[in-house]
Amino acid sequence: MIQLIKLHDRKLAGWLSSYIERLDSGMAERALAICTSNRVWDYHQSRSSVGANIEGIQNIFYHVSIEWPAESALPDPHRDFKSSCSCDSKKQPCVHAAALAIYRILEEDRQTFMKGTRILGNDALDARFQANWSTFVKKSSDTPPAFQQVSGNKFSLRPDLQPLMENYSRQIMAHFRASLTGKNQN
Repeated sequence: MIQLIKLHDRKLAGWLSSYIERLDSGMAERALAICTSNRVWDYHQSRSSVGANIEGIQNIFYHVSIEWPAESALPDPHRDFKSSCSCDSKKQPCVHAAALAIYRILEEDRQTFMKGTRILGNDALDARFQANWSTFVKKSSDTPPAFQQVSGNKFSLRPDLQPLMENYSRQIMAHFRASLTGKNQN
């Protein structure tokens, strides 16, 4: 079953729908799984190409690139655009290239949506935002950083491990404090 994805831009949604229809259902499912499980790394794009390292199912990385004519913002999903991948698949596009094409559309939609979203601009929203921001800044400045609140006495473990962990914690914190002051306390 193919996972549903909601896009904000209708043109991009139409393109994605046409592209996924072109793929066999198994490849479409795997490509979508790659996109939605954070397996696209080092994504970069230009006017006429995209590239990324795609993490495969067995944690192997494949270098993938897709190119299309520079005059079109989106390549025609029914016309083959040039894709290359370092995997051994003979299919064109392979699942990694399909994932990159889908990821590009998802990223384009996200960027388009973020450009069109304005939190500020309305005076009432500006005032509410400023009030919330001021409250956040005040509360965060009143609370010391978490690392300053560490105490070995606050750990709760199995009763038989508790004394050992408290001892380790005290030793680590003593060493940490000594490193801050430049004194070595063995």
